[in-house]
Amino acid sequence: MSQKIKAPNEKSNGFLWGLVAIVVIAVVVIAVVVIQGRDSKSGNEGLAPAENVNFSVGVEDGNIVLASDAVADDAPVADLYEDYSCHFCSDLVTADHESLKAALNDGKITMRYNTVNFLDGGEGGHSTVAGAVAMAIADSGNAEAFWAFHDWAFMNRTDISGYSFDDFADAAENLGVDADTVSAIRDESVRDTYQSVLESNMERLQDKEGEDSGTPSLYVNDEKFQLQKDPEMDTQTQMADWVPDVVK
Repeated sequence: MSQKIKAPNEKSNGFLWGLVAIVVIAVVVIAVVVIQGRDSKSGNEGLAPAENVNFSVGVEDGNIVLASDAVADDAPVADLYEDYSCHFCSDLVTADHESLKAALNDGKITMRYNTVNFLDGGEGGHSTVAGAVAMAIADSGNAEAFWAFHDWAFMNRTDISGYSFDDFADAAENLGVDADTVSAIRDESVRDTYQSVLESNMERLQDKEGEDSGTPSLYVNDEKFQLQKDPEMDTQTQMADWVPDVVK
């Protein structure tokens, strides 16, 4: 009986090629996981496309001002002090964003956001990063992008609390913010531009309410408006919609 004699390296070559195949598959799987993870983050955790709005946005005296060109002469002016790390502020946005958008579109209110950063102690944490980005987007004059960013940043506060300027630049770009503003967010120069503004806004609130003041804090026509908890919600932080009580 004859027996086929195998080449000495035949078995080892097969093993080698099998090992190469395993390595290639592993590399592909890792690459897919990395890309998906990056896309999930730069895809920005629930970020919705910017919606059309019928009001403008700008920055005046450190405040983000939203108003329709046709705003009524007797329309109330609301000043809201808010911090992008504040969970009560997040719940307030959940409660008021639809009615406030309608009131702004209809010219029934002027909204002034006084963005502060006291919850990170001015140390450059999420309050400062997100607040500076919001100021930059508002300063660009893109009302659609600002409104979408404001809603998204508060309503997804927990998910994006670790975002870097680079991550926020991706979000701004996805919302159609102009290239110069996106670049200023990405290179972090918006921090130098707006951090002192955020701190000044907090000082103004403390001048009004004292050292123990916090967010959200609302003033309507320069008078303190007492925000309420929503009695129908079982969360401790859920705020009630204040707009129907202000816009008659």
